[in-house]
Amino acid sequence: MRMTYETALVASDPDLVGERRLSPRRVIHSPAKLQLERRPVWLPCVVYDISATGARLLLPDFPVLPDQILLNLNGLADPVRCRLVWTADGIAGFRFTGPAGAN
Repeated sequence: MRMTYETALVASDPDLVGERRLSPRRVIHSPAKLQLERRPVWLPCVVYDISATGARLLLPDFPVLPDQILLNLNGLADPVRCRLVWTADGIAGFRFTGPAGAN
């Protein structure tokens, strides 16, 4: 059974100790693909951790990232639209903004 965007967002680990975020992160180290806005190519990346509101991606081969991407997570039926929040040394934090078809 494939997860939907909505069911994937509720996946979190309630047993995380010391977590101060509204949506606790869950370490998953899962391969994924991202698409830069308006480009037809999907590029490999790794989702280091994920929460109901966003994800931290390992992106060692991306010197510059746009403000918006599409993220294709393993197990999701459709890509997720994301907004770049921060970057540092091949790692980037993204906030989920909705399903790929949303504006």
